[in-house]
Amino acid sequence: MIKVLTFENVSYSPWKNDFWGKTVNKTLLKEITFSLDKGKVLGIAGISGSGKSTLARLIAGLIRPVSGKIYFSPETKNIRLLSQNNYYSINPLRKISSILLETASVYRTDHLLQAVLDEVNFPADLLNRRGGELSGGERQRAALAQILLSDPHLIVFDEPFSAQDPASAENFSILINRLQTEKKLTTICISHDLNILFPISDEMMILHKGKIIDMGKSGDLRQSPSHPLTEMLQKALIYDLGQDDLENLPYI
Repeated sequence: MIKVLTFENVSYSPWKNDFWGKTVNKTLLKEITFSLDKGKVLGIAGISGSGKSTLARLIAGLIRPVSGKIYFSPETKNIRLLSQNNYYSINPLRKISSILLETASVYRTDHLLQAVLDEVNFPADLLNRRGGELSGGERQRAALAQILLSDPHLIVFDEPFSAQDPASAENFSILINRLQTEKKLTTICISHDLNILFPISDEMMILHKGKIIDMGKSGDLRQSPSHPLTEMLQKALIYDLGQDDLENLPYI
């Protein structure tokens, strides 16, 4: 099996000055080690501040680790990130048709435009709307269409469901699962919602305070979590525990 991505003891710490002018070094990720096989989906979960988005930015090459190594297979050259704030890719002032046509022209995938729109279930009557006129779910579908037009080798979804209502989030997760099944995409999906991640992921990683505290096949982790936080993240969905409830648990 081809390893699309490998992390070996990767750590990340941003350096900045605090209010008093002192240099502050806060470690956000600590000795992260894992690999991802081609065509698989890795789900990553954790409470706020666990390091999920930092990990996504490292994979996308937006930041560099302070130690450790990140390896990509030779064929993995086009890595795309779909973040919860898709205003970076879907300009609120531009028409969707213009954004997608420009992307298709750059990657010479003009002939795939209609097929991609059909794949992501993006209605044709929305093409003449501007990015700012779309709902959160509609923007995510437009952003995903733009990514697919670039023929990606690896897609990182960073909290793609957070800007959507529950029904739209569920539909988008079904879409991701269908695309992965049909197109054999290699995908990393980051969310705090295990109900969404478990069904669409081959493997799961649980982060806490910058460390991997639990990892394994999705089905195994769902049935037999090896860390109490993994179990609590599942119970949080049942008992409707909020972020504050999880952060204030005695063992966290």
